[in-house]
Amino acid sequence: MILFAMACGIAGIWACTKTSNEDTTSNDCNGIEGATFSSNNGKVLAIMTGKCAGSSCHSPGGKEADEFLVSSDLSGITSMLSKASSEVLDKSMPPGGGLTDSEIAVWKCWKASGYPQ
Repeated sequence: MILFAMACGIAGIWACTKTSNEDTTSNDCNGIEGATFSSNNGKVLAIMTGKCAGSSCHSPGGKEADEFLVSSDLSGITSMLSKASSEVLDKSMPPGGGLTDSEIAVWKCWKASGYPQ
């Protein structure tokens, strides 16, 4: 009985102190500016143009243009936003993980806000 109580106590302490393996990056978007696609000084289009289309991948004639084409018209890419966001945020895109921490923060807030124009 005493052994059982000790085991429960240790398990309880471990459960209360265990940290999550999830991304601990703050999702507080209050201090993040430009988390829109292009309106209100939005930075997302510039990130896409520089890091996705600029690499000759997701631009007209690029090797991945048929899958996802960066355009200033957000409506043309809305069907791919979830997949693109997953790949950007897990750093599998662009190749080599080319987004800076501040660019990733902008992207996360853009996504959290529902991808505003």
